[in-house]
Parts: sequence; C-alpha cells; structure tokens
Amino acid sequence: MRKIINESSRADVTFTLEGGKVLHAHRCILMVRCKTLEERVRHQGINSDERDKIRWGINNPNHKVFELKQYKLKAFEALMEYIYTD
Repeated sequence: MRKIINESSRADVTFTLEGGKVLHAHRCILMVRCKTLEERVRHQGINSDERDKIRWGINNPNHKVFELKQYKLKAFEALMEYIYTD
C-alpha cells in the first residue's frame, strides 16, 4: 500500500497543500479508513479540469481537487502513510 501513496496515474483525488505542492490519493482508501475524509470526498472538492489532469497525469474522469493550503506537505504525507498502511 505504501507504493501507491501519491501515485498520480491511478489517483482520483488530489490535495493541493502549502506552497502549491500536491499529493495524490485514492478515494476508496480515504473513505474506508477515515470518516472525516469520507465526508469531504463525498460532499466537497472541485472537479479537476482537463489541464489539471494532463499536468498531473490523471486518468479518472471523476477526479476531485481539494485545496488544503494550510497544511505542510510532510505532515500530510505522514497522515496519508498512516491511512494507507496503519
């Protein structure tokens, strides 16, 4: 599971963080492992446009982008590692 953290080719969620850095994730994993993120993924987020999908190498038509500019990349990576790998 650690190998797919921030893997853009299969991601259907992208978080934009402090400094414009991005982290890619998978909604099915987020929804199963974290109730708070499940609510966000279900009801919030911006559908990405074609330019975003090309830039990030995203193939999913239902890809969503979440702006969380108040969070640092390293801290959010640590959260994702916990969610993905326990």
